[in-house]
Amino acid sequence: MADVCLTLTKRLFCLSPSETKFLTFTSFMNLINTDSLDNELLAAVNFLSSSEFAILEPHGLFVDESGDEFQLSTEEFDLLLSSNELVHPNTGQLVSNPKGMVCPFFVMSLDS
Repeated sequence: MADVCLTLTKRLFCLSPSETKFLTFTSFMNLINTDSLDNELLAAVNFLSSSEFAILEPHGLFVDESGDEFQLSTEEFDLLLSSNELVHPNTGQLVSNPKGMVCPFFVMSLDS
């Protein structure tokens, strides 16, 4: 995992600021030249987004049944991850199977 973290970090810092505002797991796979999302890459992203050395901020993009997109607040995303609950931003109704309707993405931290 350490090698993947180092490679990912080096390549992230080579990106322009505009390229670091919506990073997906596919983005990370492309940065390290791999075709698969394996446990090592997942562990590296987890480390880079949750450790004291975090350079990535996790976010979520909710896509409802109509295809409308809503960026979740930090609180909404945390609630989704901890309890699998999400209230639709427009209707106020609880969303059924919300984890299947949210795309995680990351933003490079401004403090990095």
